[in-house]
Amino acid sequence: MIDNPERFVPGLVCLVVSITLITLMCPAPLHAQDPVMDFIMAADSIYRDSGEDALAWYIDENPVIVGAAVHQLIDIAIIVGDQGSAADEKDNMEFALIVARLYRDAGGDSAPFDLVGVYSGWNADQRKARANAKALEEQAAEARTAKEYDKAVSLFAQALEIYKEIGDSYSEAIVYGSYGVLYWYAGDFDSVFIYYRQALAARRAIDNGILTGRTLNGIGTANFITGRYDSAEVYYSDAIELRRRTGDLGGLGTSLTYLGNTYSRMGRLSAARDSYEAAAVLVGSLGNATQQMDLLNSVANLYSDMGRLGKANESYREALDIAVSTQNSTRSLSE
Repeated sequence: MIDNPERFVPGLVCLVVSITLITLMCPAPLHAQDPVMDFIMAADSIYRDSGEDALAWYIDENPVIVGAAVHQLIDIAIIVGDQGSAADEKDNMEFALIVARLYRDAGGDSAPFDLVGVYSGWNADQRKARANAKALEEQAAEARTAKEYDKAVSLFAQALEIYKEIGDSYSEAIVYGSYGVLYWYAGDFDSVFIYYRQALAARRAIDNGILTGRTLNGIGTANFITGRYDSAEVYYSDAIELRRRTGDLGGLGTSLTYLGNTYSRMGRLSAARDSYEAAAVLVGSLGNATQQMDLLNSVANLYSDMGRLGKANESYREALDIAVSTQNSTRSLSE
């Protein structure tokens, strides 16, 4: 089962073992693969210790991540508010407003600031409508998994209509990507391209660099699968540039691996090797088993294409060892 087609390339991974951990509230240690939470925690510390001027400097040094950070602060605020913690909601929303205002005043995009205003101005009915829309999204994802594609389309459409009515452009941008994933599951790549491009425009419009990088990678992968390698190269390269700027190291490692796969398909084996070597530095340091297996299988394919079967087999064995080790670790955790 493909959980996220924005990071999937077929025929390269035989076994995938994934563990997802979602943390809603901080404080917590810095997250090696979560540049948004890293930014939020550092920004909060700077603001508390040194005030707005120091925070403004930090924002000016890291502008490309600000939009995503504001969106995450809004999400956290609404979640804790719905759980009954009005004080925590107020604190998170106020900090989101401060970050967005300093960013706007320094010449950044006004979209994050405007969105905080929209969320802060909701009445009880609008908040309830958003919660209902989120429930519809969950139902749509379940229908997609069950291959009830028409039902999923209808549920996503209902959620999207609610988001438009209440001015939730952030959630709109997410749904367009979800549509792309849905049509990916259904094998309708014409529609995948349509909705991923809508997602790309919507995610750029709200100034979310993390989501934009993910979508660029997804469009690259859709081009790869449909044999449009020149276009895949362009989108993967754009994703790499943006993910490097946002500090999305996990995403960067994935995009570098997939760019290498594209070069390999194009017969540009030297460029493929360079891309894999760049990915290896990141993937090895992050310790993500799925990414390591992706990369090792890709390197094995490259060696096979070069006629170096011994090296190919070594890489395949390394990938298998990681898969077995991950399985054993997961089994130990569950026992």
